[in-house]
Amino acid sequence: MKNGFRFLLLCLGCLSAAPLSAQQARNISLLGHLAFPAELNDVWGYVDPAGTEYALVGRTDGVSIVDVSQPASPQLLHHLPGPLTISRDVQSWGHYLYVSNEASGGLRIVDLSLLPAAPVYKDTVIAGMTTAHTLWIDSLGYLYLNGPDQFNGGTAILNLNPDPWRPQLTGIYDVRYVHDVYTRGDTGYFAEIFGERLTLVDLSDRSQPEIINSITYPGAFTHNTWLNDAGDVCFTTDELNNSYIIAWDISDPLNIVELDRIRSSLSALSIPHNVFVLDDYLVTAHYRDGLHLADAARPGNLVEIGYYDTHPTQGPGFNGAWSAYPYLPSGNILVSDIEEGLFILRAEYRRGCYLEGLVQDQATLAPVSQAEVRLLGAEAQDLSRDNGRFALGIADPGTYQAVFSRYGYESDTLDVTLGEGQLTEVLVSLVPQVRTPLSIQVLNADQLLPLGGVRVELSNPGVTAEYQTDGQGRIVDSLFVSNAYRMTAGQWGYRTQQRFEVIDSSNNTFTLLLEPGVYDDFVLDYGWESSGTAIRGTWERAIPQQTLFGTWVFNPGADLPDDFGAYAYVTGNNPDNGPYGDDVDRGYVWLASPVFTASAYTHPYLHFWYRFISWSLNGADPDGPGDDFLAVYLTDFVDTIEVARFDGPLDTAWQEVSIPLELYYAPQQPLKVLFYTQDLERDNQDATEAAIDGVEVKEGFPLAAEDPAGIAGAAAWFGGDRLHVRWQPEAAGQMRLRLLDAAGRPLRSWQLPAAAGSLDEALSLPAGLYVVQIAGPGGRHSALRCLRR
Repeated sequence: MKNGFRFLLLCLGCLSAAPLSAQQARNISLLGHLAFPAELNDVWGYVDPAGTEYALVGRTDGVSIVDVSQPASPQLLHHLPGPLTISRDVQSWGHYLYVSNEASGGLRIVDLSLLPAAPVYKDTVIAGMTTAHTLWIDSLGYLYLNGPDQFNGGTAILNLNPDPWRPQLTGIYDVRYVHDVYTRGDTGYFAEIFGERLTLVDLSDRSQPEIINSITYPGAFTHNTWLNDAGDVCFTTDELNNSYIIAWDISDPLNIVELDRIRSSLSALSIPHNVFVLDDYLVTAHYRDGLHLADAARPGNLVEIGYYDTHPTQGPGFNGAWSAYPYLPSGNILVSDIEEGLFILRAEYRRGCYLEGLVQDQATLAPVSQAEVRLLGAEAQDLSRDNGRFALGIADPGTYQAVFSRYGYESDTLDVTLGEGQLTEVLVSLVPQVRTPLSIQVLNADQLLPLGGVRVELSNPGVTAEYQTDGQGRIVDSLFVSNAYRMTAGQWGYRTQQRFEVIDSSNNTFTLLLEPGVYDDFVLDYGWESSGTAIRGTWERAIPQQTLFGTWVFNPGADLPDDFGAYAYVTGNNPDNGPYGDDVDRGYVWLASPVFTASAYTHPYLHFWYRFISWSLNGADPDGPGDDFLAVYLTDFVDTIEVARFDGPLDTAWQEVSIPLELYYAPQQPLKVLFYTQDLERDNQDATEAAIDGVEVKEGFPLAAEDPAGIAGAAAWFGGDRLHVRWQPEAAGQMRLRLLDAAGRPLRSWQLPAAAGSLDEALSLPAGLYVVQIAGPGGRHSALRCLRR
């Protein structure tokens, strides 16, 4: 698909058929190569009546026709110029070629019957569609235009049968934006990329497409779809870094189930772009990792058997292999690399070597889930499912050591002999490690009453065991694994407790006392809620993964120092996508706390730490000032009040904020705190990231001088742009003054002799609410609100 931050660059080199330097390859060899003076996008194949094979090559500046019948010396026959566009899709039907683009002019139709002579072509606008992102033509002669500038960006169905030169609009699917479509018979498999879903559509009446089923899934950014030969498995790609090709069982369209997933072994970070199926092999253009080849004969056990890296760089990014075509009669594979040109490749199609089986508990014979299975020396591993089953495979036959391990069990190693296209099944019984009975009692520290629903985690580098106390505040586990653990306990409305214990038969009974208080450092999940409209960058509780742009830190590389655990809430947390790839884009995201009250505090302050960065690739916000910000709100479910706003651009360190709650609500009022950030830009030229940690309510200074122990005669007010402060002079010692904004951030401070008794100073400040803190010797203090109009 079009990616906003990859610029349209036209290479200025000459056409060349010279072979490239050695590439990383396995079971795939290079037959020929052709460079172009422009970047490429899609590719398709065509065979004329004489048997001559052609590559139909989409370019940013049009479409080229290349004779590849002699793959070692491909010949550019014709170039049909077109409007500049990053995305152009091509496909043939009969002796006609159809070309879509995202610039202008509508659908291009090319008559290939005159080849190798120059073809005849025209551009035509059908039903107002001047652009479309992709196209697909089924075996029945229906053309599907996807992502057009009409019909909500859905799919327009055109009938080619009456006259391929004059397609007729037959039906419209406009439920959601459609990126790509694959059809077989009367069913369509729609890749709804922005809807983050795979949708099955009934096309038995193409004038009225009807949804059969639609599913979304974690990490969904569904880019393209294709069926296996039997038609009971659909394969999808997600155009995101670090993503997988996923196999879906669609034998029951109303119950779609994931079978397996696979990604490139070259970097595991690249983007699977377009997958195709040939004889139950997956042939996938994998962007920077080039062409990827997998055996899908057992779709629940996908096996990588080959690759050819067309691009000089690997890993994340929207460069490299855009598409592939594996259906030429010769068996040669065409690959279009955006920057590197057209590749003609030859694959050695081999079946994988399959190892599958069951892991069970030796004592109880119960299935063991989450057992790790590794083949030593063969970069292959899997985790057993809930039913104890596992499945993995490799390309090379031989004898290997298979290691089975699971926390709480002794590891086991088996020698296994694997053959090409052969299934080897094993039954593995793991021996349980030493267990001990565990008993935990959790009490309210003030009242010593049991606390139900408290989350307790016991963790070490091997595992995390999660529990929740019952109505009597108890946790009982009669078969707990003896070891050293970090014990963490907490509940919203109480302060988290953590300690370290060696748990064995002599030390297995514990009482935990939780102090009441509003506190969350996110080491435990207390049920904060996230929502919003942004297409990516939603708030997530996670261990922050650092994202760098040069020396700038966009996403933090660690949570708040000195708190429990390593978690914070961050907006997007995939460093592989880069600073512009997983930040907040095209909308806003909310993060809402659970309900709390501050009734236990006399002068409650909401205290938290934040990080916020907003930066434009162009050095300035293309949407104007104030578009990108982090805001903090308080709500009592009737009124919602903004209490702080941060607009960067580069707050790259954790910043501390303390907001006096009594400025806004009574302490007994049930409240939520809301964190909101947005980036409304449409071209992905901004990077906007936010992070929150260490949220708590603390006791603070009073906001008025009613406290008898406060500073006598204390008063503060604004007169125009001048701040006036008055107090009774103290007997001895200096007075200390601080001016804070409504978010509790210090703006100015003064130290004055006790005899002064006043301050009168001009300050350039925006209108708003401010707090003046006055502290004298002996611990006396006052905090006063003053409004700058």
